Amino acid sequence: MKYIKYAGVVLAALATAFAATSCSDDNNSPVEVFGLDKEVITVGPEGGVDKVKVSAATSWTASTEEPWILVSPASGDASTVCRIAVDSTFHSTLREGVVNFNANGRPYRLAVKQMGFEKQILVEHAEEGVRTVDLPDYIGEGKNFFDVTVTTNVDFNVRVEETTPDHDIAPGTEAKWVQCQPYELPLIASKPRTVKLRFKWSYNTKPWIQNAVIRFEPKNADEQVTRNETVAVNQKAAPEITDTRAGDSIAVLSIARQLNVYGSTFDASKSMEQWGSDIELYTKADAVALGKPEFEGRVKYVRFYMFDTTQELPYEFRYLTHTKSISIFSNVNNQLRELHMGESLSELGQYGNLTELEIFAYGLVELPRSFAKLGKSLEYLSLSNNNLLRFPSDIINPTNFPKLKHLNLMGNRRYDVHDLSNSIYGGKEGMGGELPEMLFRWDNLEGLELSLNYFEGSIPKMEGYNEKDGVPQVLPNLKSFRLNLNRLSGELPEWLLKHPNLKKWDPYILVFPQEGKDSKGHLAGFTNEPQSIQ
Repeated sequence: MKYIKYAGVVLAALATAFAATSCSDDNNSPVEVFGLDKEVITVGPEGGVDKVKVSAATSWTASTEEPWILVSPASGDASTVCRIAVDSTFHSTLREGVVNFNANGRPYRLAVKQMGFEKQILVEHAEEGVRTVDLPDYIGEGKNFFDVTVTTNVDFNVRVEETTPDHDIAPGTEAKWVQCQPYELPLIASKPRTVKLRFKWSYNTKPWIQNAVIRFEPKNADEQVTRNETVAVNQKAAPEITDTRAGDSIAVLSIARQLNVYGSTFDASKSMEQWGSDIELYTKADAVALGKPEFEGRVKYVRFYMFDTTQELPYEFRYLTHTKSISIFSNVNNQLRELHMGESLSELGQYGNLTELEIFAYGLVELPRSFAKLGKSLEYLSLSNNNLLRFPSDIINPTNFPKLKHLNLMGNRRYDVHDLSNSIYGGKEGMGGELPEMLFRWDNLEGLELSLNYFEGSIPKMEGYNEKDGVPQVLPNLKSFRLNLNRLSGELPEWLLKHPNLKKWDPYILVFPQEGKDSKGHLAGFTNEPQSIQ
């Protein structure tokens, strides 16, 4: 209630006249005179100060139980102006408090209402609610990322959706070529926070522009967001690679670029004939001998070495459709890496031209099942010095690779461990376990190299397999055999000791010597190593 000050004067005069004719007990009775000029104040989420006029002719006090409200002054004995300071809010909803005034034992109430923050997700550098990011089709290793700064008072999930038109890409599906990296958003109630998000993007291998939109969706679906900004991502199209000589050159240049080959001799300003010894083209004579004149000038052999990549094999390998031999080796820090091959090389299996493949010291930890597609033409395969933990018998076997003559899986050791029973690497030392018996049924093999792994147990005896004069005829065409420096033990089988090519294998260096202890703590080594070979 609001009281007019001069009314108090009238009341006081009347009280004086009444006191002159009344009993003495009423001479000292106080007259209550107090009022506020408003009953409620409202402030925004940022807080602030409002003023309340106090009309008083008596002592009074003011107090509040809310820590976010401050009254000054909090007491007096005359009229004054009180300052009501309200702190900023972290909340998104309305909050209410009360300032309680008391004059002569009578309460007076001032309500305080503060509006909450609007729920917003704001993107730095957004224009009309959208920030646009334009990407090249390719950039150097470790540079394929962009950052997005978001200010919000809403906890959110990140969703990246395809918006690429046509090309059988359904709008709204997940755009896997843009990936948000892990982040933390330490929200306290709904207090606005700013977080920098990092997005890694994949190289575009397609001859069309890719488009995506990054959306920030509230984790609580019931939260109503008044402003939710987005990021539009556009990626440049890759050069179109055709099944021609020109397409071969673009593919080779792109592969070398993505692998970050050091000192590459592949030079787009020169013809492929001038690219040096790391590439060989089919000559006219080659094409005539093959009865395929279209092979002339195409890539016959290519080598990529001394590079630094943390990615799977580049997509462009699939365009080397006429290539006979591919060599890929010497990735930086390959023992520390856990890389996957990808599907690109497997696509070459449909053409039946690839007969030799080397991928060593790359950092591979597994092969895709599609790798078996190369089996119908491959004759030489080396996967040495990678990080495979087991022999991939389900993929590399005589059924899938009937033409294979040489197989090299040497040196698939990630760590050097003398005693496997005390290893601290939990089975991730390198390729181990027992030797697959399937390997010794591969009659076509002329070379088998398995040295410097962690195979243990004994060499299969192969009893009853293609026996001749009571001796199994195992790997009859094998001219090169390397099995040294594993954790093998037990007896050398009869078929090995009586193999016609044993002496050619140089067994005292490349077969018999083993080292260290196996996973049971047993010393490696064979019990019947011959003193000499006749």
